[in-house]
Amino acid sequence: MMFLPDFLVCGAQKSGTTSLYKYLAQHPQCCMSSRKEPHFFSKAANLERPDRYEALFAHRGPHQLTGECSTSYLNCPGVPERIRSTYNDASVKLIFIIRNPVTRTISAYWNFYKRYEDTRSIKDALLLNEQDPEAAVRTEEERIQRALDRGQIDVGYHRRLFDDHVWNFRYIRNSMYRRDLQRYYDLFPKENILVLFSEQFIAEPEQEYKRITAFLDIDQSFVPSNLHRQFNKTFVPREFMFNPLVQKLRRLSIARRLLTASPGLKSLQQQLTRRGQPPVDQEVAAYLGAVLSTENAKLKSLVGADVGVWDV
Repeated sequence: MMFLPDFLVCGAQKSGTTSLYKYLAQHPQCCMSSRKEPHFFSKAANLERPDRYEALFAHRGPHQLTGECSTSYLNCPGVPERIRSTYNDASVKLIFIIRNPVTRTISAYWNFYKRYEDTRSIKDALLLNEQDPEAAVRTEEERIQRALDRGQIDVGYHRRLFDDHVWNFRYIRNSMYRRDLQRYYDLFPKENILVLFSEQFIAEPEQEYKRITAFLDIDQSFVPSNLHRQFNKTFVPREFMFNPLVQKLRRLSIARRLLTASPGLKSLQQQLTRRGQPPVDQEVAAYLGAVLSTENAKLKSLVGADVGVWDV
């Protein structure tokens, strides 16, 4: 029988999933995959090698719940259907943490800009001049294709991981959460889906963590020691002549293992390549707030929660 984890943290990207992964990894009744973001269900060919997936949970205890966290599961086409067909009884529990769509969109852009995987200006990537959401989605796709033709977007790393190798660069479309969450609500029981808000988690971490442990039916009294720490914040790359090379080397598996094993080496790499938090382009932010406002209203009706915390 194929091994499958008990729960999946499915995104959204740049919304606090790394922090959530680390908080859950501390819980004695949880066993998180040894690698964050296996993206197992984001590439059909992975289903042919389930042994590799199971190996990520080799350290699990006999009475632990198993879980993993892959942000591609929210946005990649075909993933909800693939998960549903693999879990025959639809028993898997699904956790989503979403963030103010304006700040998430901007953070996602900087995330790939810093890696030199998207060298476009922020206005070229995000200022689409289309107020209608459908038109914005079409224009964004056209600009991605144009950037690919011009060599402004590097998808080499993404081809290995995803069937849809440009999903990461749909910054605006990926912030239209309602569209992707609806796919899960259509396929899984509502009681198996938990939607969290990143801002609420930062404001009340103990309360939100208890919501997760109650959802997973594990000890609600446990509090992780790192619960007030935020991980994997976005930064702007330092103007350093070897920075593009450093960022490409970081994507190699051996480099990731070295940085994980050596905090000192990782600290040095960050000092050489990071400049600080990204600036907010007010023109871009105003445009995103306008084009995403309709989606936010629809999201509220879907998840039954107030999105006013976003102030979009």
